[in-house]
Amino acid sequence: MAATPGYLELTIRSAGEQYHPARGRRHPDAERALRPVVMVLLSLLVSHTALAAEPSFVTQPGGSVIVGEEIFGNEAAARKVVEARTYDPMSCPEDRRNRDNAISLYIEAIALQPNAPINAALANRIAQMYASYLDPKTGVEPDPAKAAEWWERAATMADRRNLLWAQLQMGLASAHVMDRDPVPAIEACKRIIAINPEELQLPAWRTMGSPKFSAADQARWRQDQLEPLRARGAEIRLEAVDQLAIACNRLGPEAKAAILDDIASKYHGTPVGDMARSLRPKLASRIELPNNALPHSATMPAAQTQPATRPVAQQLPESVADRGSKRWTWGAIAVCLSALGIWAIISLKRKFQK
Repeated sequence: MAATPGYLELTIRSAGEQYHPARGRRHPDAERALRPVVMVLLSLLVSHTALAAEPSFVTQPGGSVIVGEEIFGNEAAARKVVEARTYDPMSCPEDRRNRDNAISLYIEAIALQPNAPINAALANRIAQMYASYLDPKTGVEPDPAKAAEWWERAATMADRRNLLWAQLQMGLASAHVMDRDPVPAIEACKRIIAINPEELQLPAWRTMGSPKFSAADQARWRQDQLEPLRARGAEIRLEAVDQLAIACNRLGPEAKAAILDDIASKYHGTPVGDMARSLRPKLASRIELPNNALPHSATMPAAQTQPATRPVAQQLPESVADRGSKRWTWGAIAVCLSALGIWAIISLKRKFQK
């Protein structure tokens, strides 16, 4: 009795597989039929991997360029930054870390877009690397003097209404303490304490990440970011009080007590005043920092110091490390899905050959 072709058999035949269960043999057309499917999967794998490694550059009217959630002055500067991050210790694999290469490329990017708001964040990153990067294998060590120089430059580029400006002051304070120069460190801390967190705004170089969103969507998105940004502003004021106490420890007993007393009095009834008052009795017991010791985590790369909630307001190119890791994550997912598809095709072929 002749076997009646089933649904699976007819489906396979329609794809070019000349196979009959009763005869148990496979026509060479089967391989040709499956080859396009495999090629499609491989092309998807290649394209997804390329997308993971290469960010998109979206040119705006006027010549500015959007990459991820950052706005650059032009494409040439944006590409320099992308290249710099392939060497930046905060956003590249360990075997590619090269502080000098990263810094050189960031400097070139700043020169290519002299008035771009994002330059303050790039200068900040340069200062961070000088302040905290240590590589015993290559002999690279922190350089507090150069860190302070770049934080000074960044401060002249930054908008005082941005959280980044306060972070730059914290960096300056840290660098001066590392260099055993307490007076400018204390002044930097006082500038941080004086900010009003409720007046902080998102920087001009931050965007939703796509020009396709309407102006209303962009405005709504920026408004949603203000709450965590301003909460971070309140936190950094308290950190500045602690940093100020560390800097005061390099002064005489009367001078350091007077400075904290002044802060406690000026900000009486606020968290800042309460913290200054609580630190006052502890001044004598605070440990003197040795030369080149990091006094505060503010100088460390953002990837190592961000709070668990990771507020969107973190201004050092915070999106840099995240965006790099996300690209590689999606690339890995694409690789896995493509491999799974190829495995399924091979398994199907083997099943039909039996």
